[in-house]
Amino acid sequence: MPELTKEDVKDAVREAMAEKFEMTFGIDCRSAEERALVREDMKFLRRLREAAGRGGEKIFWWVVGIVGTAAVAWFWPDIGKHMGK
Repeated sequence: MPELTKEDVKDAVREAMAEKFEMTFGIDCRSAEERALVREDMKFLRRLREAAGRGGEKIFWWVVGIVGTAAVAWFWPDIGKHMGK
């Protein structure tokens, strides 16, 4: 029985991983074009996630401002009574 070399093991692992990726994600990682497309998709998703985070922060501060303004408007008659005395 022939000895397995380190390169044989690496090739077997690469082949198994390529098959797994293809079965799971539908990505042929042996194709440079396919890898480039997936890389661009991942970059797009990262930009989308970061933009959503920034947008979420803006929405949070808008809600804080609206709630704060509503609270002041709600309590303003009582505040006005105490300030007038």
